[in-house]
Amino acid sequence: MLQAGLKAVAAHNPLFDALLGLDATHKQRQKELFKWPSFEDLFDQRVARALEHLGIPRSIEALRTQLAEIDARLRKLERLLEPQRGRAKR
Repeated sequence: MLQAGLKAVAAHNPLFDALLGLDATHKQRQKELFKWPSFEDLFDQRVARALEHLGIPRSIEALRTQLAEIDARLRKLERLLEPQRGRAKR
């Protein structure tokens, strides 16, 4: 209990910080741990969970994969058609 009281006092006094060996990073971690989330953070988390529940991230990843495959096929066709374009210009 005494140690808890000293830690509470140390949060307000740099002298106690030095005595207890607390540094600025410890204080920052402590603030982050007990920080209330903002409304925006809560909203973002809720929307992300809803989208995950609906399977949207998997759908988007599948579309990205499909688009990459289409892009690869298109480049392959362009490489095959390139020599024919060169002959047609002559």
